[in-house]
Amino acid sequence: MATDFLDLNSSAPGGSGETLARKLARLHTTPAPIPEGFDKPMYGFPVTTCCGASPQKNDWKSSWADFYANNRLRAILGDGIKNNGADAELSDAVEKTANVVVPRLLGTTI
Repeated sequence: MATDFLDLNSSAPGGSGETLARKLARLHTTPAPIPEGFDKPMYGFPVTTCCGASPQKNDWKSSWADFYANNRLRAILGDGIKNNGADAELSDAVEKTANVVVPRLLGTTI
C-alpha cells in the first residue's frame, strides 16, 4: 500500500496521539455489525465502493474469510479475466489463496 505520510502524533494539529498499530488493532477486534434484515453479524457494506476506478462489491458474507475470498480476491481475478483474458496459473494461485491461505490465516472456514 502506498499512502501520503501523515504525522499523527499528539502534538500534530488534528492528531489523536493514538498509534496506527492501536487503531488497526481496535479496527480488527471490533465485532462485525448486524445489518438491517439480518439476524447475526455480517461482513460487508450496503453499497458498492471503489478502489480507484475499480468498483468493489460488498455483498454481505457470514465470515471475513468468505468476504475477502469472494468479494476481493475472486472478484479482482474475475475483472482481470474479463479485461485481459484467462491466466490459468494466476487463477490457480487465487483459488489456493482463497481456499487454503485465507482460512488458515484467519482460523475460519469459507
